[in-house]
Amino acid sequence: MIFPKKGTALAPMRALTQAPFWRLLNRYGAPDAYFSEFVRVHEHYVIESAWIEEALAAVEGRPLWVQLMGNDLKALEASIRILEQYPIAGIDFNVGCPVPKIFKKQAGGGSLRDLPLLRSLLLGLRQTCTKPLSVKFRIGFDSDKD
Repeated sequence: MIFPKKGTALAPMRALTQAPFWRLLNRYGAPDAYFSEFVRVHEHYVIESAWIEEALAAVEGRPLWVQLMGNDLKALEASIRILEQYPIAGIDFNVGCPVPKIFKKQAGGGSLRDLPLLRSLLLGLRQTCTKPLSVKFRIGFDSDKD
């Protein structure tokens, strides 16, 4: 199951949507699908199998979407290839994070400041990802000031 037509999902929240919180939700009324907090992907980052296995165990068979964020297409593609070896529901690409230290690096919402880069990232992700791909994005910024 990817995602039910009618259902609830736990949106990603930094430092909260992790396995211990998911296990707590499972006791009191779990959502129909889970989204991980963002995984900041860069040239030297490798997704750890222990993290994926813990996340999958914590969602107790419900669909798990893994949210990735970054601007290095090769690193993102490598992460997707690793993730697709596991029974995740899909990949959610973060183009919405408004945190200044993130968007100053052209990641998260900062990707919107370089639309040609964003286009190449999305096209590359779509070509690489064999599972469903979603994009979390923001409409824009109120100001171009950092």
